[in-house]
Amino acid sequence: MDDKFIPPADWYWWAAFTIANMADVHSTHKAMEYECLYEVNPLLPKRPSLERLVVHKVVTLYPIYHPEFNRYIVTNNDLKWTTALISLVAYHNYKIVKKVKKSPNRCPKVATL
Repeated sequence: MDDKFIPPADWYWWAAFTIANMADVHSTHKAMEYECLYEVNPLLPKRPSLERLVVHKVVTLYPIYHPEFNRYIVTNNDLKWTTALISLVAYHNYKIVKKVKKSPNRCPKVATL
């Protein structure tokens, strides 16, 4: 048996990673309904459309999902930490949207992530 075998990530971590990215796109899209909110990702415009958000995710994540482009073995630990980070970003976005939704007349200039 090879002692250097690194087990690849399990399907449930891939599912969690995918759901977290979908939540990030959804929360950012919801935030774009308010003029005072904007995107802070330097790779995206300040007010990206839903299509732009989806294309951005597909282009940046495709190499991670596709084994031909990814020479590194993605592990459960890799996906655990990236899923946690992306989930926090989506949570932050939803929290800001909720805050602005409560008082849209006092909508502050607040960035989304």
